[in-house]
Amino acid sequence: MLKGIGFKVTILEDPSEAPGALESHEYEVALMNMQLPDQSWQKTLSLVRKASKSTTIIMIARAPEENDVRTALNAGSYAVLERPLTRDQLTSLIAPKNSGMFVALRD
Repeated sequence: MLKGIGFKVTILEDPSEAPGALESHEYEVALMNMQLPDQSWQKTLSLVRKASKSTTIIMIARAPEENDVRTALNAGSYAVLERPLTRDQLTSLIAPKNSGMFVALRD
């Protein structure tokens, strides 16, 4: 969806790859799934935040719990969005913060 509108997107298959990717490239935005198969989103968010303090983190989830939304925002997430997402929702959040580098974790 985002490649078609000019964003450079890196998709990581495994959440454990995120810190290394952020240390080797400067990503402006990270889109992270809260329903990860092999690692808790809280741990992944913490590792991503430690790897890059300047990356804007946007969490996505199917029907996120209010407590999880608060936890994510308090832990450094810029926003928590409910899936499915529209292109307009993403671009309205990402475009003002991004000159084109973007990383996403596949669910």
